[in-house]
Amino acid sequence: MADAIRIHGTRLGKSFADQGVDYKTLPAIKIGRLCVDDRYIGKGIGAHTTYFVMKKLISINEIVGCRFLIVDAKPDSVKFYKKMEFEVLKQREKGTLPMYYDMVKLIKYFKENKAKLSKAKEGNAL
Repeated sequence: MADAIRIHGTRLGKSFADQGVDYKTLPAIKIGRLCVDDRYIGKGIGAHTTYFVMKKLISINEIVGCRFLIVDAKPDSVKFYKKMEFEVLKQREKGTLPMYYDMVKLIKYFKENKAKLSKAKEGNAL
């Protein structure tokens, strides 16, 4: 779902402020209500679904400019998201833990390779 990452007052917010970007929020796509049946945990379904959303975010980024993938992780899923290289936005005592994945490197990689693929296709068409 479309959402925003609230960076004001966080370490991430400070890193943006240090670069002269002083926003309170930035556009994001949120993974909401992702769960895997206990019988299928550890079989790659959650990772596959997360990678699918990352690929969608790259496509969306070309149209509206969206950089972050976010999730409000339940305590028992924090380990999974950390394994997927999500970072904790801010600590909470109770409830869900806001986490994010900065897609900037993947977006840049896909943009660079999209141009290479287009050139390769043009060469094969001739």
